[in-house]
Amino acid sequence: MFFNKDRNRKKAVLEYFSYIEKLILGEDFDNELREKINARLIEGREFVKYNEWGLGFESVSTELVENYVILVRLGIEIVEIILSLCGLEEFWNFDLIIICYLKIL
Repeated sequence: MFFNKDRNRKKAVLEYFSYIEKLILGEDFDNELREKINARLIEGREFVKYNEWGLGFESVSTELVENYVILVRLGIEIVEIILSLCGLEEFWNFDLIIICYLKIL
């Protein structure tokens, strides 16, 4: 049972990373910001490789929050799954959603 939970965590975080890659490739991002996010994605994948899903998620999410990158509905849903599976702090959900609302305003 423990291994299934680990596999689900890994899958959810890697799905989040894929979503972020599609987001930054599909939007008009500054090259410097794109490079920063890509560096965090590489770092995040290394964390996941060593079963540190939470650190991988936090690494990428920190960069997004610091640079006001907006997640759309699918991104928020993936974040909620990760928080549930990995037992991470709820403030990530708040931080990432608040930025979304600020962008709309």
